[in-house]
Amino acid sequence: MSFNAKEERIYDLFNRKTYAIPRNQRRYVWGRTNWQELFNDVLYRERKEDYSHFIGSIVLKKGEIKDGVPTFTIIDGQQRIMTISIFLVSIMYLMKKYNEMNDFNGTKPYVITTNESNKEVVVLDAENNRSYEKIVRHLMEETSESLQNNTLTYFLEKPSISIDKNIVAAFKFFIYEIEKYSSGDEDKIIFLRKAVRDIEFINITATSEEDSYTIFEILNARGLDLEDHELLKNYIMRYIEPETTRDQAKQEWMLIEQKLGNTNLKKFIRHYTIHRYGTQRSKGDKISDYKIIQKNNKQHDTQYLLDDIVKKSEYYLMLASPNFDGDNKNCSNLEYKIFNFFKKRRQEQMRPLLLTLITNHSNFAVTKTLIYF
Repeated sequence: MSFNAKEERIYDLFNRKTYAIPRNQRRYVWGRTNWQELFNDVLYRERKEDYSHFIGSIVLKKGEIKDGVPTFTIIDGQQRIMTISIFLVSIMYLMKKYNEMNDFNGTKPYVITTNESNKEVVVLDAENNRSYEKIVRHLMEETSESLQNNTLTYFLEKPSISIDKNIVAAFKFFIYEIEKYSSGDEDKIIFLRKAVRDIEFINITATSEEDSYTIFEILNARGLDLEDHELLKNYIMRYIEPETTRDQAKQEWMLIEQKLGNTNLKKFIRHYTIHRYGTQRSKGDKISDYKIIQKNNKQHDTQYLLDDIVKKSEYYLMLASPNFDGDNKNCSNLEYKIFNFFKKRRQEQMRPLLLTLITNHSNFAVTKTLIYF
């Protein structure tokens, strides 16, 4: 098998190359949840300058060089690449709208390259989503005055553009979010361009179609998925700040694992999620507990999240293994009778509610003590 794998950034991906998404691949299906997650991940760069968002691996098949431009076929990663491309074009839309033409032209090579015949070629060729190319070319033709005097809806309502509703919806989302975030501040728009440009990924390029699909099958083979608590641990260790606290965080997490054990730890994460965030699930929704916690913790202090998990894990230990005597005592005699009653009858569905009651009781006791002193 012949392939090359290396760590790259979006800057390297969209740099005088073109990419084809074949018709046999699915249409663009990412939605608002995916777009919002990417946007939030990019914004995290504002809090931590040395942070670069990582989007995993992308599998490509190397093609011919056409008119001096290397060509590739996207085998795996088309949804991510298309979304990032839409993000970049949305940034360019606002640059042109605010007449920041130097920055607009400086960003242009990420979406359009020029071949040896001096012909402009759109970097991403999606056979199933022709609206993308039409939006890009329409943006190149529009003037700053036209974008200022007309609405985004007007820009996107041309019949040749609006056929791919999800592509149009993605552009609207990113343009509205960028405009809301930047309020026309050029520096903030430039920051977003830099953060998107620096997104990291693993570029796996094969030289034959057979090899590229073999790699795709290996990467997407069904294996043992990581548990929610393993993903949550990795998330906390990655985002907790300052970095000097990570060793302490690892020790605290290790104690949680030792006290609860693997089975109770899995249950704890499920019940903790319900206790703190509610169900946040529609009927048939398969969103994981990890995703719910991650979504609600974005742009918040990860140290606070860890502290809360540590505290609630102590409360959960009372529910999972109540003990009112000896060195392992963790509750009073009365609490033992209540918690052991539920445990013996396997009434675990009550645990999120009990976690909330214990938390409120604990907070009330602390408040009373502070008032007393």
